[in-house]
Formats: sequence, structure tokens, C-alpha cells
Amino acid sequence: MEALFQIVGCVVSSKPAAERVDEFVAQVRRERGVITAKDAQGASFVRFNAADARLVVLACQAVTGQRPSPLRFGFAAGVRESAKDGKAPDSAGVSQRSIAQAGELAAAARDGEVLVAPQLAVLLIESGLALHTRQVHLADGRVVPACALELAPPAPADAPGGPRPPAATQLADGLGSAYRTLLAQAGDVARKQAELEARLDAALVKVEVVSQSDKLAAHLGEVEAELDAQLKRVESRLKFIGGLEARMNKLHETATNAEGQLAALLARRGEVETLQTLCNTLVAQMADARRDLQFAAEHRGDMSALRASTEDLLGRVAEADTRIAQIESRRATVEDVAQRAHDISHMLGDMRLNLERLDEQRTVIDHVGDRLARLDFTVQEAQNTLRALQREREVAERIEQGLRALRNRPGPGVNKLA
Repeated sequence: MEALFQIVGCVVSSKPAAERVDEFVAQVRRERGVITAKDAQGASFVRFNAADARLVVLACQAVTGQRPSPLRFGFAAGVRESAKDGKAPDSAGVSQRSIAQAGELAAAARDGEVLVAPQLAVLLIESGLALHTRQVHLADGRVVPACALELAPPAPADAPGGPRPPAATQLADGLGSAYRTLLAQAGDVARKQAELEARLDAALVKVEVVSQSDKLAAHLGEVEAELDAQLKRVESRLKFIGGLEARMNKLHETATNAEGQLAALLARRGEVETLQTLCNTLVAQMADARRDLQFAAEHRGDMSALRASTEDLLGRVAEADTRIAQIESRRATVEDVAQRAHDISHMLGDMRLNLERLDEQRTVIDHVGDRLARLDFTVQEAQNTLRALQREREVAERIEQGLRALRNRPGPGVNKLA
């Protein structure tokens, strides 16, 4: 029978440390770990089919990276047996017990301490980690054995404490600690076995008394037949539960991938909102430019009439110049003509001013036209980008709706099992 090994861990913090917890959770996900629960002060995770103690090493690095560290770690191990005779493995119970054990160890640990279950001792020793055994007092009053990792940095060879012990000595010490822990567990198992044997002897005595009665024997036969039938029904349900668990594992992996895609789409949503704000600003600028163009178009007729009158006045000025030459000799009317010429010159000055203002307005209109053309081109590009981002948002919403439907959909055969 091939055994599938899984490492179950839990991290808690004595004070809010959301950034530290998020950083460690990201490292666990990079190691293909599954996060089962998470909040601002802790998280629980599982690494299926683990071949090494990489998660424990990451926990040690997280604790030693900052001293004093508010993080506390607890690790447990679970064994999930492979399928046998067409039956799917039943690992849900083992995972739940392992998660509870890891959470108890993390809650009982001190700040900056990593506690592991005795079942992980051999794996950690093979990975080169040093540890020692200790008795852990749980919140419910129970006292369980555990192994605490030695996180202090090793002393150098020329330190006053002496040279660093060889790896073989550390391995022997770790194996001795694990052996003592296993001996303690074996003693507990032996004591429980003795109690079970005593209970079995008492039950055998009762069976001998009961076997003397024929009626009770017949009743026992009926009960046995009924138990056999119930066992058959339970076996059939276990097969169904095994298949259901396999499908749930696949759905969980799919949901994890979908969550990653959804996070990427949510990041893109922020970009979409920024572009939408930019588009609104561009639309407002276009509205202002259109109002300026409308004002210029409304006054374009006035500019044409003013230009025509100016040309007419210039022609009259030329005629007046010729007439001045003709009536130079007429002194009587010179003063009157000079006054009129003075008035005309004032009018010409006003007209020149108006012409200069018209030229400035024409420059402004040309500048506004160029700016409007650039704005039209920019708005067109922004609208194209907005349509593309809206299509991506629709895809993200369909994925999110699919995820919600997938999570809210009951597993097949649940009603049959009920």
C-alpha cells in the first residue's frame, strides 16, 4: 500500500501582523501549498504529496528573519492511503485532525517558536534541522509531546563555547529525542491496549452468559444479519464518499487557479477605472473646445462684414487722397475736409485694431481646431481601449459568476446520500 504524505501547518501571531502573514502565505503558494483559512492574525495551509520539509524551513526563515518575531508556527503530518480494490481514499478526516493538531501546536507555541508533531521528527532530521522534545500544554488542559526546532544560529569554530558539533552528533541527538517521544507514545498505546483487553474479557464473559439462552442467540443472529446489511450500506456509501472527495480535490484546484485569474482581472479593473476617468476628462475638454468653435463660427459673419467695410473704407480713402489733390486750391473747404479726414483716420485706426483682434481670433481658432483634431484622435483611441477593457470586464464577470455558481452548486449525489 503506497502512502501519500501531507504536511499540515498553521501560523498565528500574538499581535496583528497582516504583512508578515501575507508574505508567508505567498511563499506557501509558491511551494504549491493550499490555503484552507486565513485572517489578519494567522493562516492554515496544507501541502499534499510532500517529499521534503520545505514548508518547515520557510517557517524557520520567517521566524529568524526578524527578532523578536510575533509569529508562531505549528506543523503536523497526515498519511492518506492510496486507492485499494477500486475504493477512493478517505483523507478528509485525516486532514481535519491534522489541521486541528497544527492549530493547537501553533497556539501553544511561544513567539518566534516552531513546534512540530513527533511524526515529522525523522523527516526534519533527514533535512538537516536540529530539534528537541518538549511537553506542550494545550488550552483544554491536555499535555502532548512535541518537537521544537532549534532556531539559534550555530556557534563558529573559534567561539568560546567550542567548535560546532558534527552533523552526525546532531542527527543522533535528534533521533534520540524522536525515539524517546515514540517510546512515550508506545507506552500510551500499550496502556490503552491493556484497557481494551480487559474490556474484551468482560465482554466475553457476558457473551458466555448470553449464549446459554436460545432466545438471545436467535436475537443475536438477527442483530448480526442487520449489522451485516448496515455494513454493506456503509461500504457502498464509503465508495461514493471517496469518489466525491476526489472530485472535490479537483474542484478545489480549479477554484485556486480561477482565484489567481480573478485577482489579475481585478487588477486590470483598476486600470479600466483610471482610463474611464481620463476619458471623462477628455470629453469635458472636447465640450469646451466645441463651445469655442461654435462661438467662432457665430462671429465669422461679423468678421466678413467688418472686412468688407474695411476694404470699402480703404477705397474711399484712396478716392479722398485724389480729391485732396484736386481741392488743394480750395481753401474754403480744406478745413472741413481736414476734419472729415481726421475722423476717417480715427475710424481707420479703430478698424486696424479690429483687424488685429480678428487676426488674433483667427490664430486662436486655428489653434483650437488643431487641438480639437488631436482631442478627436485621442478620444477615438481611448474609446477603442475602453471597448477592449469592457470586453475584458464582461469576461471577468462571467468567470466570477461561473465561480459563484461552481461554489454554490451542491456536489452530485448529496441528495442520494442524505
